[in-house]
Amino acid sequence: MTNSDEDFVANEALETVSKQDQYLSAVRHELDLFERRERDFRAQLRRQRAEQLTEGLSLQLSDLR
Repeated sequence: MTNSDEDFVANEALETVSKQDQYLSAVRHELDLFERRERDFRAQLRRQRAEQLTEGLSLQLSDLR
């Protein structure tokens, strides 16, 4: 194998690694977005449940009066 052949193979390997790194970075970014949306969604559900519980308790208290 000549030096130019070795350089070509090395450059190809570096390009492949670079493309893989870019892909993994994009996947990590999408995963971060998904996890953030999921956390926000779950927090919203907890707030809604708390509001419903509070409303239900308020109605029960008013019925007792």
